[in-house]
Amino acid sequence: MKKFNWLLALLIMGSTSLKAQQNNDPFPEPASEQSSTNMTVCAQVFIDGTLQEEGIVAVYAADEIRGKAPIKSDKHLAIITAWGNGGEALHFRVFVRGGVIEVDQGLTYTVDGVQGYPNTPYAINLTAPITSKLTEEGYATTCLPFNTRIPDGVSAFCAKGLVDDKLELEKITGGVIPKGTGVLVKGSGESITWGTTVAKPTADVSANKFTGTLEPKEVTEKSVLTLGYTTKDGEKKLGFWCYTGTTIAANRAYIADFTAGARGVTFDYVTLTAVAEVKGTDATDAVVYDLQGRRVNTLKPGLYIRNGRKYIVR
Repeated sequence: MKKFNWLLALLIMGSTSLKAQQNNDPFPEPASEQSSTNMTVCAQVFIDGTLQEEGIVAVYAADEIRGKAPIKSDKHLAIITAWGNGGEALHFRVFVRGGVIEVDQGLTYTVDGVQGYPNTPYAINLTAPITSKLTEEGYATTCLPFNTRIPDGVSAFCAKGLVDDKLELEKITGGVIPKGTGVLVKGSGESITWGTTVAKPTADVSANKFTGTLEPKEVTEKSVLTLGYTTKDGEKKLGFWCYTGTTIAANRAYIADFTAGARGVTFDYVTLTAVAEVKGTDATDAVVYDLQGRRVNTLKPGLYIRNGRKYIVR
């Protein structure tokens, strides 16, 4: 009865922002009907410690939505009624500041359970999204303060090491980048926004040769290799080159362990097998790939890669 009374009181509170929030709701409707035995969460949302006054909070079990509610203007509370199975792991997805941020705080479903009350709400603590600006080829390095789900259309790689002046890359499996791990990422467009905090990464990154930094990092000039461009033989080349600055920006990855005096390395961004130098072959004999890295035997009009370079068949 106590649960019913405070929930009823909150539901009748007015909120001028609810309609606008619902019109921008990115979440699907929960598939199952709500009942009096479902779990109730009375929560406030914080981003880097700042209370959020607007947004929509959804409760998920894996990738299935179990309930959602907008943040009400009065006390900035979200009252979510979620269905589930006893002992089931739940997490939150919050639509806030124009995007969705996901966080796993170890919430467990309990039948007729309550998490938080109006005077002592449950705190959903989010980290502001981090953006990685991509090169024209679609690459960036990153290091994140949270475990993050790799978005669709994005790949992430660790560095296995430098062998014969070649950088070897290994794709991260399991769909999650572990927090604090320096990685090379491949995506499309101008940038990738990381706003997902999830648990249980499965990738083994113990042999990773990338060093990641979560804060600006002071380094000695030319002591590390960073992702960027250099001009070699009159051509602009993307790779990891000796860094001539002294401060590496936060949320980046670099290579600190390399042969003294080395200028840097490039990598084959088609097959994702790194090479220090693209060995030239006659153009008529070179293997041709499409932009997805697939070998092509019959050429049709379009854009292709050969010898590490893009060219057009008209």
